[in-house]
Amino acid sequence: MRAAVIVTMLLMPAGCASTSVLVPYQVQDDGISAPLSNATPDPARGRALLVSRESNCTLCHAAPETGERFFGTVGPPLSGVGKRLTAALKLEIPHLAENGHLVPLTVSVESPMTPADYVRTLYLLSEKNPRPLIAKIGMAPGTGRAALTTRIRLAGAQYVVALAHMSDGSFWAGTTEVIVTETACMDAS
Repeated sequence: MRAAVIVTMLLMPAGCASTSVLVPYQVQDDGISAPLSNATPDPARGRALLVSRESNCTLCHAAPETGERFFGTVGPPLSGVGKRLTAALKLEIPHLAENGHLVPLTVSVESPMTPADYVRTLYLLSEKNPRPLIAKIGMAPGTGRAALTTRIRLAGAQYVVALAHMSDGSFWAGTTEVIVTETACMDAS
């Protein structure tokens, strides 16, 4: 959801906040699929915000289409982010978990799972666990359905991220904030 809001802000024209009127919206699958204003997207303004020192996006993310010489490699590339942050990857996890020891989670990716188009690897990541990589699941066209249901441990309130590495080399992402009242995963040191 946070990523969808950032993408929406990047595509809004300069005067959008003061001149456009917000339209009614509905949250579905942890995202808002329709535009939040009647303003026309402005890719030039979005590009300018992306490389500005105020946003700091390129400290972590690669964005080669911006023409910048130096950018980060820590986060996933921002090329085509609008296509990746779609309802095609669905991350289902409670927003409030009373017990961080057993938090139910389901990830599903809309993919035909054919030799030409399939999920190669599914990653589950946590923001604040002592070991951020929760799971790495390899898949193949014969898997049939790109889905996973499990329970995870979380060390406090944090964002949980699901990444699907597709057969064409692209990544799809989904993220959800989870508030945990009883923490798990304490570091033994």
